[in-house]
Amino acid sequence: MLKKLMSVMALVMAVLIITPDAEAKRFGGGKSWGKSQPTFKKQPSQTNQQANQQQNQNNGTAANTGRRSGMMGGLLGGLLAGGLFAALLGGGAFEGLQMMDILLFALIAFVAVRFLRGLNQQKAAAINHQPAQAYQAPQAEQQWQQGGFASASQLASEGEEDVPFNPPAGFDANAFLEGARGHFDTLQRAWNDNKLEVMQEYLSIELYNALAEERRSYGSEEINSSVVFIDAELVRADHSMLNAEVSVKFTGKTRDEVSGQESDVAEVWHLERKLDQANSPWLIVGIEA
Repeated sequence: MLKKLMSVMALVMAVLIITPDAEAKRFGGGKSWGKSQPTFKKQPSQTNQQANQQQNQNNGTAANTGRRSGMMGGLLGGLLAGGLFAALLGGGAFEGLQMMDILLFALIAFVAVRFLRGLNQQKAAAINHQPAQAYQAPQAEQQWQQGGFASASQLASEGEEDVPFNPPAGFDANAFLEGARGHFDTLQRAWNDNKLEVMQEYLSIELYNALAEERRSYGSEEINSSVVFIDAELVRADHSMLNAEVSVKFTGKTRDEVSGQESDVAEVWHLERKLDQANSPWLIVGIEA
């Protein structure tokens, strides 16, 4: 009986090993850092809907490539589990098993897989994951730095009254979000290459110090994650005479190019900008994963 139990545990461990989990290699390690703010579950404005649909059509090929990679990862994982099963079978680990025993083992493996998939789906749904558009490089770098907004009346929505949506006048939301998508990719590349000086340009002092320490903890471990696709929504905005604040929700997918594992992105970045300083940049002050 003990021999049978050990065989079951070996199969379950094989399932756990082949389950994709590449979040640790994403910028920020898939963790929460710095400041947090209450936000809308989705962007109040629908002004980006047509642009998002166009970008989805233009970049469908990139998303299909990501799905093919995920399929290959699943095939390789299946071969790994199958090889382990064959080794156990050839070694006599299943000697004396009855049909009901085999069905029981299969049920345990099935439940383990469904449980792990459920955990990933719950995290993605926690901030109301929306269909994500394919990534495109930004064409408005300067507007990310200097800002500008459409009128608040166009962006406001009912409900969630405790969450402010009061952007400063002249803020161009479309250009800002386009720049945000590009900077998500830029920071992921800097994270891969351990370019702390690049990260420092986009982060507040406190957040930079925390993330630099986290990145150093990886030592010589190779990090080679890429952005498969990413979408950005504005889920909070506020300002005073001295400061402006915005929160951007990112949803999408990254892939570890070494292992082929993919990771869902579902996190909010909080940014601040000093309005009393000319050409002051937007700096990331918090990440909620």
